[in-house]
Amino acid sequence: MPMNRNISVMSEKQKEINETLRNLYKGLQPYCRFLTRNKWDGDDLAQESLVRAVQNYPVSQLHPSLLKKNCVSLLD
Repeated sequence: MPMNRNISVMSEKQKEINETLRNLYKGLQPYCRFLTRNKWDGDDLAQESLVRAVQNYPVSQLHPSLLKKNCVSLLD
């Protein structure tokens, strides 16, 4: 009996977007940890900042300065 496997293959564009988001998140983590003075809260803040930015801007327009501004506004 053959097994049905749902194998999804990402396009090069999807891989590029994932890599961009991963790099932005990794760069944002230390800043957010510094702001919160806590690893766990900092990671949550970085994630929330990135999610809100992706909801409001195309990935091509995301920059570290925008994400850092999001972090500060989320703390207020």
